[in-house]
Amino acid sequence: MKLRLLLLAVLFGSLSILQAENLSVENEFIKLIVNKGPEDLGRFAIETTGGDPKNSKDNNQSLIYGQPVPWTSYTTVRIDDHDFVFGGQGHKLSQRSGQPITFGTVVSQTVQPSSIVTVCRFEDVLVTQTLSFIRNVSTKVMDTAQISYSAVNKGSVPHNVGIRIMMDTKLGSNDGAPFRIGTHAGDSEQSFQGAALFDYWQAFDNLVSPNVIAQGTIYSAELGIAKPDKLYLANWGTLSDYPWDFPYEQGRSFIRAGEAEKDTALALYWNPTTLAPQKSLQVSTLYGLGGLTLSPGLLSLGLTAPAEIHSSSKRPFLMMAYVSNSGGYDSQNTIVTVTLPEGFSPVNGKRTFNLGTLHSGETRQIPMQIVLDTPPAGIKTLKVSVQSDTLESNTLSRKIEVLAPPKIISKLRVPVSKTASINAYTDVVVSVTNPTTHTLHDIDAEIKLSDPASLASFEVPKKSLKSLRPDQTVLLHWKINLNTSEKKSVPISVSLDSSATKPDLLQGTIQTGPDPFSAHLSLSDTNVDTGSFFFAEFSLHQAPALLGDTYEILYDPEELTLLRVSEGARFVDQPSAYYDTVTKTPGRVEIADLNTGESMYRLDVCKLHFRTKKPGASSIKLVHGGKVIETVTVNSETQNKGDSE
Repeated sequence: MKLRLLLLAVLFGSLSILQAENLSVENEFIKLIVNKGPEDLGRFAIETTGGDPKNSKDNNQSLIYGQPVPWTSYTTVRIDDHDFVFGGQGHKLSQRSGQPITFGTVVSQTVQPSSIVTVCRFEDVLVTQTLSFIRNVSTKVMDTAQISYSAVNKGSVPHNVGIRIMMDTKLGSNDGAPFRIGTHAGDSEQSFQGAALFDYWQAFDNLVSPNVIAQGTIYSAELGIAKPDKLYLANWGTLSDYPWDFPYEQGRSFIRAGEAEKDTALALYWNPTTLAPQKSLQVSTLYGLGGLTLSPGLLSLGLTAPAEIHSSSKRPFLMMAYVSNSGGYDSQNTIVTVTLPEGFSPVNGKRTFNLGTLHSGETRQIPMQIVLDTPPAGIKTLKVSVQSDTLESNTLSRKIEVLAPPKIISKLRVPVSKTASINAYTDVVVSVTNPTTHTLHDIDAEIKLSDPASLASFEVPKKSLKSLRPDQTVLLHWKINLNTSEKKSVPISVSLDSSATKPDLLQGTIQTGPDPFSAHLSLSDTNVDTGSFFFAEFSLHQAPALLGDTYEILYDPEELTLLRVSEGARFVDQPSAYYDTVTKTPGRVEIADLNTGESMYRLDVCKLHFRTKKPGASSIKLVHGGKVIETVTVNSETQNKGDSE
């Protein structure tokens, strides 16, 4: 059907597909292809190059349909209940659906050594599509594509944004291989959500001698792939005709009405979520080759699982076992047994499965969630065996490497010493680095304080990182108050934990003490118009019991006019002291016989109110004991009235 559409389009001249171009990047396993336009700009496809080195049949085969240029797989961005197709105009899609389709505006497209990035704007929302290579957890090689979207709200109001990725899957020349998810082998329309969304799905034609084995990853904590809200399997025509909601009919054939052959496709949905201005949404899925170990026979076996796992992992992992009756007659009383190494346990405890009668040509699959109980590091063996009353038994083993627990490199940074400062914050910083080759997840850091230290009112004690990529470093900050002017050792500790690492405790100490005594001048403004007003405030910090100290404030009377000196806190309750101790002469103000009577954290002595006389920089100096201890400068400029007329 798709080929007929292309031929008709060329025949009637409605599309210039022969002028279309593709962007591509490839490695020794797979090739990523993105349409460069002008038609269907941004649509994508995936093919094998060398494929699985152990399977010569899967060289140069399709994984996602894309000949001669990609157009059948597309992604929908739903914004405030309006559906937009990612990428540029596509007349073939519009002709198929028979209804108006709104496309985006592509603003850039770049090719890098291992990725292709396309950026598309939909009014306020900017969406970036990235196709890149990623290491397959089942094979440990870069035979998988990561298909990612990042949506950013560039507007000033919130928007509800959802994403649907629709893939027109094809295994070489086979457009009807069943999707295998959990216990379900999908050869008809199905939907999956919640617990029915297993970590990955696979597709292949048979276990004896498969042509292409494909695998799509739905969820992976190790790779930071979050589950979609739902997944639909359907024929391509139905999904293609409807950018978001489609007339779902459970059990309907992958053969569309009026057509003769199966045409498989799937759609992954991330439901709309509210994006505030400048906030973003990221979704990803993986699709590429499947790491399936095979043992052909009358009862053929297949087994897949991650190639490696950390011994401290707290998350169950999925092992999939397949058994297929390759004999010429039914297998009676078919029993499958799974044997696991030390420290491996099935979540439900079940290791033996009675399949009863397995008909000739039938394939069944057994998903098993396995949890670890700190097994020793090293190469371990997963084993599955099958026996029946009528066919010869078979056994299959697959290796899995148990890695030592990963270790986060972390460091606590606190000031070695801190002078007391009322209502001022002290920074506590923890740097967290992932030195491993795996993404680490669910990292929690919690700060613990004791008197006199306390968290700032806007802080929370626990901070979390959803993921930390290999070699990535993230800084976690806390603002704390020390709440003391005494000399003390204040202990600070931060505990670190994650889904795969052992807990760690970081400890430090801050030495507190009083600020040294200091005298300061501060300006209300450092830049003013000529003829404008400002003031300089004279204050003492951590003032001891002063007994008769005298300070002078000097200025140039040719540049500044002193208008008045107003009382500070020192003189509010002692008005006579103000008049007795403050002496004003041109260019000089003397504050004599300062006597606080007791130690004070801050003493606001007085304010000197000035007006500037002419443009330029004017200095004001604070003098004590004949020495200048501080100089502040105000800049005066002639007001520019502009060309308003």
